[in-house]
Order: sequence, then structure tokens, then C-alpha cells
Amino acid sequence: MIVTEAFGGAVGAAAASSYSLTDPGKPTPVSGSIADTRSEVCWAAVTNDGHFAYVTNFGDGTISSYEIAGDGSLQLRDPVAASTGHGEKGVRDEAITRDGSYLYAIDADAQKLFGWMVGSDGALASIGAFEGLPETVAGLAAS
Repeated sequence: MIVTEAFGGAVGAAAASSYSLTDPGKPTPVSGSIADTRSEVCWAAVTNDGHFAYVTNFGDGTISSYEIAGDGSLQLRDPVAASTGHGEKGVRDEAITRDGSYLYAIDADAQKLFGWMVGSDGALASIGAFEGLPETVAGLAAS
């Protein structure tokens, strides 16, 4: 289980941590707080093979990537694996397609959907931004 840690939106304080569920309802820490150097971390998505996690950083419009080891521990791969407008707030919810090929994230303030191709090494390659989301957009699922 990956948990994002926003630390009250403090600049540069965003982080993620990982836990295992050894007993029903009892999370056990695997990785403590692993900083991504960004701000206002929001959402987390894990690749279908369980090797990479991506977190959205609302505070500066970036997505950070983490590698996930076999034991569930995290290591920061790239503090800015992708950007929706570096330095601009907005990116929130994200989802990875079922086949693990694409990551999508919404910027509700800009009413846009951003997309990236997920490489086998965890790198993200932009496939573009799509406009026209409703002002009330909230939440995202991908298949």
C-alpha cells in the first residue's frame, strides 16, 4: 500500500511511504516517509506489475515517480517524471490503464486531461493534453 504525505502543503515537503497489511486491518510500515522534493502531493497510482508508483504534486503541477522493490520498499526514481505546467497548481487525480501502458491525470482547474506513455523502465513520455472537461470534474478511472 502506498500512502501520500502532503505535510500541510509545505513547499518541498511532499513524500510517500509504503505499508504491508500483515494482519487484517493492521498496516505495517515498510518504507518511512520518502521525500519527492515537491509540494502538496495528492494522488498515487501503481503500475500493474507493481514496480513503479506515481504521485501527483498539486502544488507545482508535477508527477513524481518511485521504484517499488520486491519487499514493497520505495526509492525515489524521479522527482519530476512529468509535468502539466511546471510551477502551476492543479494536477490531482490520476489513473493507470489496466494494461499499464498509459498514465492519465486531471487538472480540474484547467479542465484538462493529461496523458503519458509508461515505459518499461518507469519513464513517462507525454502523449498530450486534452481540453474540454466539465468545470465539475472530480475523480478519474482508466481501463
